[in-house]
Amino acid sequence: MRELAQRRGINVTGTPERWQVSFDSVEAVDHITDAGQTRWHANNAGRARKVLLPVVQKLPVDQLPGRINLPTAIASAALLGDLMYARHLQPLRYWNAEAFEEVLLTITHPLHTHTKVDFCQFVRLLLARLHDTWSESQSQAWWPWSMNY
Repeated sequence: MRELAQRRGINVTGTPERWQVSFDSVEAVDHITDAGQTRWHANNAGRARKVLLPVVQKLPVDQLPGRINLPTAIASAALLGDLMYARHLQPLRYWNAEAFEEVLLTITHPLHTHTKVDFCQFVRLLLARLHDTWSESQSQAWWPWSMNY
């Protein structure tokens, strides 16, 4: 997963005490330019990272599934957010299930079977943590799908 993220310009280096994340410019990521009335904007392209990365960094390492370590989790979350916007122009708040499924299939396609399971379990954990984070920060919980994922 880290290799796949690195090919898209997402690099995670360092030690457990000091992870460093660097990104190529959002303009460098292959993306569609419009979807219906929505147009690609650099300002929106990196916003999912700003929400996802702090959530991932707060995950207890012992809750990460199988072969997913913290650098892989960080790279995976950033890749997921980048691809949702690059391919569907969907900011995090407006992700829909069909686009999400297409992106997940794209990401898991090159992975080995055991890595797919770990990655999918990580995504499930990430979605649950996002739901919890938004429920705590808003008087009325918002989530685009039911919690039956």
